[in-house]
Amino acid sequence: MSLSFYRQFLFQSKGSYHIYIGEGYSGSVAPQQHEFYHCTYITEGQILENQFGKEFLQSAGECFFTPAGTNHSLYIFENTKYFCLSFSKSIADILFSYFQNLRRDFSNLPPIIKLTENMQNRLCLCLRCLLDEQEYASASAFGTGQFLTISALIIILRDSYSACFPPIPFPTNTKENYAAQIQRCLQHIDTNFDHPLTVDELVQISMLSKSTFYKAFEQYTGMSAKQYLAETRIKQAIQLMRISHIPLNEIARRVGYDDFSTFYRNFIRIKGVSPAQYRNDFVLPALQQE
Repeated sequence: MSLSFYRQFLFQSKGSYHIYIGEGYSGSVAPQQHEFYHCTYITEGQILENQFGKEFLQSAGECFFTPAGTNHSLYIFENTKYFCLSFSKSIADILFSYFQNLRRDFSNLPPIIKLTENMQNRLCLCLRCLLDEQEYASASAFGTGQFLTISALIIILRDSYSACFPPIPFPTNTKENYAAQIQRCLQHIDTNFDHPLTVDELVQISMLSKSTFYKAFEQYTGMSAKQYLAETRIKQAIQLMRISHIPLNEIARRVGYDDFSTFYRNFIRIKGVSPAQYRNDFVLPALQQE
C-alpha cells in the first residue's frame, strides 16, 4: 500500500490532517502531486526539494510547504529524519484567514523557512502531541487534531510571515486598529488567569509583533499586559475572599500564583494593603453584616 493511499485513508478517518515521521529511507522520491497541502520539517539531515522547476536544499531546523496540486519531487539524503504534516484545504482556508497576505502557493514566503531553536522545540512538542492524537481510533469530538495542526502551522509561519509583511506602525491616536487582537488576548487572560501565562504567549495569540503588541495593549487597556494579568488575578482573589474562608496561600494558588510572595507583593502594590489586612478590614466586616 502506497504512502499516498494510506494518507488519503487517514484523511477519511481523521477528517483533515495526517502526520508521520520519515526516517530510514534515502534516495529519490518520484514526481507527484496531491489534492492536499503538506509541510515538511527536517530534524536531522537534508532534503533536496524540486518545486516549481527550482531546487532548494533544506537542512535540519528548516521547513518547506508543498501546495495542493503542485508537482514536486524530492531527494532524501542518508540519515535524514523529518516530520511530514499533510492538511486539507479546509485547514488551509483557516490558515490563510489568519495570514491574509499569504498566497495559497506560499510563493511570497522564502522557500526555506528557518526556525529558531526555541521555535523548533515548540514545534516538535506540538507535532508529537499531534502524533499521539492521531493514534486514537476516531476523531476527537473537540477537534483536537485540527487545533494542533493549525497551531503547528502558525508556529512555522509566524516569524517568516511577520518578516515579509511587517505590521503597519501603530497610530498613536487610535486604538481601534488592533481591537480584535487585543480583545482575543483579554479573553484568553480572563479565561486562563489561573494557569501559568506569559507575555510571549499573549504576543503569539495576538499575532502582532512584540513592539506593536505592547503599544496596542497599553493603548487599549491603559496598562501593560503584565499589569492587566496581575490585576485580574487580584480581583479574582478578592472574589474568593468574599465567598469563602479559604486560606490565603490556597487563594493565591487558585488564581495562578505558585509563589505566595509574588501574590503578596502584587496584592500590596494594587490594593495598598496586605491580603490579610484587606480580608480583616474590608471582607470580614461585610460578611458579618450579611
